[in-house]
Amino acid sequence: MDLNEKLQASGLTGNEAKVYLELLKIGESSANQIAKNIGMDRTLVYTVLNHLIEKGQVNYIIKKSKKIFSCSNL
Repeated sequence: MDLNEKLQASGLTGNEAKVYLELLKIGESSANQIAKNIGMDRTLVYTVLNHLIEKGQVNYIIKKSKKIFSCSNL
């Protein structure tokens, strides 16, 4: 079982797992950059990120008026 499958087994959707894994790989990033990297629509990435924030898996800071997302330190 790979990490993507483990994340889905732990309750994340397929898109949530993709976005989370990309954030793990690159560290901090804007939603736009995540969308480009994984080939997902930017608005969908924002929706997925908001779900991950609600689940406590992702957080963000604001740098130069932009939201920069990262994985939460649990």
